[in-house]
Amino acid sequence: MEKDYWIKFWNEDEIINCDNLQNQIGRTIKKTPISEDNWQFTLSFIAENLELRKEDDLLDLCAGNGLISIPFSKICNSVTSVDISNVLIEKINSKGCPNIKTIIADARDLDFEQNSFSKIIIYFAIQHFSEQETILLFEKLNRWLRCDLPVTPALGQELQHLTFAVRQWRCHGLQHVAQLAD
Repeated sequence: MEKDYWIKFWNEDEIINCDNLQNQIGRTIKKTPISEDNWQFTLSFIAENLELRKEDDLLDLCAGNGLISIPFSKICNSVTSVDISNVLIEKINSKGCPNIKTIIADARDLDFEQNSFSKIIIYFAIQHFSEQETILLFEKLNRWLRCDLPVTPALGQELQHLTFAVRQWRCHGLQHVAQLAD
């Protein structure tokens, strides 16, 4: 797939202008947005598993319209929301959350200072990256995360090979995971 396909899609496709927030980011089942109850369950599951706390500085990578960033900004010290879509990032900015910093950028080209975040989330987005891009991204995430904590992808509809890669990374290190991708 062409490298710029998703950049064009998330900036120009008609779904980003839908009224329904779930539709805007393609979080649907057979083109029907997931229910509010399911979404609240998902948010609770993520917050619980990440053990979000008031002192956390969270990176929400591929944040879309802020469906995760906005509620988690009420729990965390700060949230940095990154997405390639200026239209979707503007939807976050329109909510006026003072502790959310938004960045329009391609995650593949992004860089932060070492130890910038206490928690990192990539939800419903890893499928947009090739396996090699995913490994390179996880190498960056490892640098950005404080205290050598493991990067925890939110479970759900993420790729199975990523789960395998994360397990391999935790057991054998990134060098081993990179060898598996070759």
